[in-house]
Amino acid sequence: MTVVSPLTNMDDDPTALLQAALPAWWAQGWLGLLVALAVASFCFTTSAMGVFSGVLVGVWLASIGLVRWRCGAWVVPPWQPMDSWVALLWLAAVVATGWSSVQPDSVVGLVKLTLLMSLYPMARWLWWAYPHVWRWQLGVWFVLGLVQVLAGWGQLTGFWSAISGPLATWQDPNLDASLRMTRIVGTVPPFNPNLLAGAIIPLVGLALGWAVLTRLQALSQPVGQVWQAFKAHWLWLLISGVTAIALVWALVMTGSRGGFLALVAMAGALYLILGHVLWRHPQCRQWAHGNRIRLGWLVLGGLALVGVGGVLAASPSLWARVQSIVTGDSSTAYRMQVYRSAFQMIQDNWLWGIGPGNRTFQDVYGLYQVPNINALAAYSVPLEIWIETGVLGIVAFVGMVVAMLWQGFIRVDNATTPWALNWQHGVVLAALVGALVYGLFDTVWYRPTVNIMFWLLLAGWVSQPYARGGKKAAPSGNLSLSDRAAVVKAVTE
Repeated sequence: MTVVSPLTNMDDDPTALLQAALPAWWAQGWLGLLVALAVASFCFTTSAMGVFSGVLVGVWLASIGLVRWRCGAWVVPPWQPMDSWVALLWLAAVVATGWSSVQPDSVVGLVKLTLLMSLYPMARWLWWAYPHVWRWQLGVWFVLGLVQVLAGWGQLTGFWSAISGPLATWQDPNLDASLRMTRIVGTVPPFNPNLLAGAIIPLVGLALGWAVLTRLQALSQPVGQVWQAFKAHWLWLLISGVTAIALVWALVMTGSRGGFLALVAMAGALYLILGHVLWRHPQCRQWAHGNRIRLGWLVLGGLALVGVGGVLAASPSLWARVQSIVTGDSSTAYRMQVYRSAFQMIQDNWLWGIGPGNRTFQDVYGLYQVPNINALAAYSVPLEIWIETGVLGIVAFVGMVVAMLWQGFIRVDNATTPWALNWQHGVVLAALVGALVYGLFDTVWYRPTVNIMFWLLLAGWVSQPYARGGKKAAPSGNLSLSDRAAVVKAVTE
């Protein structure tokens, strides 16, 4: 019996092997579970999300075990540098738990963290084994994003208030009442506008990228076929544009200042990546309308700035909210006090950390807090990671971010892959950058809704096929019963 995996040859087709070893309905079952997880993450409480995550991880382990039993091989994706950094981050949490002075609560936090982080290797295996499920997952997220848009509109008009309760103003009480912004909260418990912003930030980046992709695919056609391409795909052009505009509106209406900064970071990243692809990729330089498209890219940047200025000028409450990023308010002063306490916690626990979990943080924070400044977390993901997991954790986190950016540049700059694939890599990278930028100013990243989306999105990006050495990722396909039997026989002899 020969162990044939992990598959390192890009010509190998893991889908064929898995179709041979697993029932034909297995992939559809996975899709159903992921849809349930996505819906639950936008509608259910933290406890319910823990149960869903545990079920998914259990099914994943059962899948790997079943393939091993049927084929005599561990069919797992090739190890990537990102996998090492994620594993190191989890290991840092284990070490911090062992050294924690409040170990019972740290153990609880470690269990929760393990359940959420286990979704990364699960999704790595799933997206690599069944690439088409990744596309369905993105579609489900878009639908859920539009549900948040509709819920936000309903909350502003009063239709949804019976479910979500009163809308949040959550602004400086010294601010003039006419300048206070009404903020939508969506369907994500516990109905916090900052949490909704954290949940839809990656969706905004993905939607903007999708809208650009559909239009470039039409504009890249030969002379005389561009209009036909627009007419043939008008529905997708319309859907992608409406989705992008609606999600941007929802993010703005959360009134989250961290969300505003993340939106600027995502839009800037997308704009630079698009320019790089248009100017550097060989296929784009050969387009019949290439010069006009590149000129349009330059004009687009100017129009975006004018549009943002116009919106801010037309909405005094939005402008006051944006202006408070620089001028500060009571919320900013509150967070600065929390940051001061967080740095003191790091000074005393810089090596091993205090242990993972929000309960652990609250147990220890009381020893450092400024009077009357209570906090559930450090309001910054890097600070929270350093506090909880020590220097090993922050090194792993920084390494993960650096590896993501470096690998992202390599993929976007790859001249051997189609321009559309490079753009897709760049879009997911920009969405991850937006999530990380938002994490600098808030810790809703630790909420299951945001955390699950981050790990699934990161796993999907790492597992996306890209050319190496001139080879392309193998396509997936359906096998007949006789073909499945032949594959199983071949790998087990």
